[in-house]
Amino acid sequence: MGDEREKVVGSLGNGLQVEMEKVDFEPRLDTKEDRLNDGHAYSGLLTTDAYKRKREALQKTSHDHHDAVRRKVAEIVAADQAAADREAQARKERDEKRKAKLQAELASKSEKEDDKAHADSAPPSKKRKEKKSAPKVGALSFDDEDDGG
Repeated sequence: MGDEREKVVGSLGNGLQVEMEKVDFEPRLDTKEDRLNDGHAYSGLLTTDAYKRKREALQKTSHDHHDAVRRKVAEIVAADQAAADREAQARKERDEKRKAKLQAELASKSEKEDDKAHADSAPPSKKRKEKKSAPKVGALSFDDEDDGG
């Protein structure tokens, strides 16, 4: 990096001026020795064997965790299915009761209608009513009064 810095004066408007430094950036070149001797950058990290052991342990706990989650999900799904089955069974029983009640009502109505139809179609009773004597044809009511008097 060079120490060649230029000062730039900029105007923000309203008479304000800002003084800034101009910086030139140069690309950084890594040397082969820098890349070979960069072990200090990885200090504190795991060795290959330690990494493999840790990865296996994490996979095992991950599998255990996933198995536990799968079991819990299966329990929830089974509980929901059981609730849906109970609800469907209760609905079916209610529908059967309703159908039986409607059929009983229909049967009782049809029996009443059959009784009424049977009573209507039965021959009239054989009791005869006594007929009132019909007034004499040609006789007038004022003629009866004249006879008596």
